[in-house]
Amino acid sequence: MSIAAVVGSPHGRSNAPEQPGAQLHGPKTLRLLQLRVVVPPSPLNGRMDLTRVATEMLAAIPATTLFGIDVIAAGDGTAELTVAPSPAALDALGCLHTSGLVALVDSTSMAAIISAAPDEDHPYGLVPAVLDLQMTLVRPARGRLTARCVLGEAATRAAVAFYDRERRTTTIATRTQITDGEGLVVGDGRATWALHRTESPLDTSDHVGRSSGSGARRVRAPGRLRGAAR
Repeated sequence: MSIAAVVGSPHGRSNAPEQPGAQLHGPKTLRLLQLRVVVPPSPLNGRMDLTRVATEMLAAIPATTLFGIDVIAAGDGTAELTVAPSPAALDALGCLHTSGLVALVDSTSMAAIISAAPDEDHPYGLVPAVLDLQMTLVRPARGRLTARCVLGEAATRAAVAFYDRERRTTTIATRTQITDGEGLVVGDGRATWALHRTESPLDTSDHVGRSSGSGARRVRAPGRLRGAAR
C-alpha cells in the first residue's frame, strides 16, 4: 500500500506555481494537502459475490440458527455477519454467552473462506473442520454485534489454490473482529481451519449446505474429516 499526496486549491481548481515571496496563508493562496491511499488490487477481485451461498451453507449448521446469526455480506475473501442475541442466548450479565461468541467467530471465518471461491458451485464441495479457535474479549458483548473477517495474504493464496483444485486439502488461519452497536471492539477471534473437498463440487452427499432432493440438508461432522481424530 502506498500513499500519494495531492496538492490543490480548496475549490478543486489548479493554480499556477507561486512566485517567489508569495504568501501561502492568504485566502487566495490557500492549499489543501489531500492524502489518497493507493491500495493494490486483491487477487480475488472479479470473483463472485457469494453472500447467498454463504447464507445457505451456514443455515445448514444448527449453531448458526440457534444463535440467530445472519450473513450481511460475503465476497472476495471478506465476510460480515451479525447477531442480535435472544434472551435465551445471554449469560448472567446480560451479554451474549461465550458459546455464542465462539459460534459467531466460527461462522464469520467460515463465510470468509466460502467467499473466496471462484463461483457458486465450488463451495458446496467444501468439508471444513476447526483445528483451533481462540477468543480474546475486551468488553461486554451486549446488544447487536457485528463480526468481520478478512482473509490475509497467506490464507487467500491457500483458499485460491484449494478452490482452483491445486490442492485437495489445506489449512487456513483466520482472524475475526467483533464490534458492538456503537462500533466499539468487543473481542477478537482466531480460528484455524482444515479444509477438504469432495471429488466434485456438485457431489451433494457429504458436505455442508447443499439441499438434497427431499429438501433436507446434510452437514458433515468435523470428526469425519479424513485424518481427524474420532
